[in-house]
Order: sequence, then structure tokens, then C-alpha cells
Amino acid sequence: MVVGLLTAGYPLLVAIVNAEPGAGTVAAAGGSRLVPLLVGLGLILAGGLILARRAVGGLALAIAGVCAVLSVGVTNVALFSHGVAPVPSGGEWARMAVAAVLGGASGLAIAGVARIRRATPVDQPKQR
Repeated sequence: MVVGLLTAGYPLLVAIVNAEPGAGTVAAAGGSRLVPLLVGLGLILAGGLILARRAVGGLALAIAGVCAVLSVGVTNVALFSHGVAPVPSGGEWARMAVAAVLGGASGLAIAGVARIRRATPVDQPKQR
């Protein structure tokens, strides 16, 4: 659930911090980050499905993890090679947030696939 909050929150924070003053531009900047926001909410929902022990939880976790890696992690990977982060308070926490999204979402995707594989019955060969 933490990865979901980071996935939704980091791009939204960067957009709002870098927007021009005024209600319209802040709303437009927040709206431009709709995909990471939805992916973060999807990760939180997938975590809830896993906690509720639903059968579809593994699939939701795998799909949301891959989407988080692609929509937030890969798009912000250039942050590691630049000296200045897109936020005013320093780049250390921004780099840690992107690393947490990359690592956490990758781990969640792998865990979702492993959960799907574990739940799938394996046909045993018949003995004669």
C-alpha cells in the first residue's frame, strides 16, 4: 500500500509544485498526472484484494505492479542521472521515492505472478 501511495503521490506532488500559481493551473497540473494517480489507487485496491484473500488479488497485483513500474518508475529513471530534482526541497527523497516505486512495484508484480502460479493447479500424469 505504501508503493501505491508513492506511485500516486510523487508525480502529483511534482506537478503541483512546478505549476504556476493559480487555481486553474494547479488543477490542470494535477489532472495531467491522472495515469499515475489511477495506478497508485489500483495498487492500493490490489493490496486490499490480497488482504481480503480474493482469488483475483494476484492478477490485480501483477497488473498494477507492472503499470506502476512503467508509468512512474521508468518515466522518472532519468532523475538518477540529473543533479537537480524537479522538487525544491532536495533530490535525495525524490530519488528514494522513485527507487522505492521501481523496487517495490517490481517486487509486487513478481509476487503477483508467483501467487497466480501457486494457485494454478498442475496436472499430474496418471499412473498405470
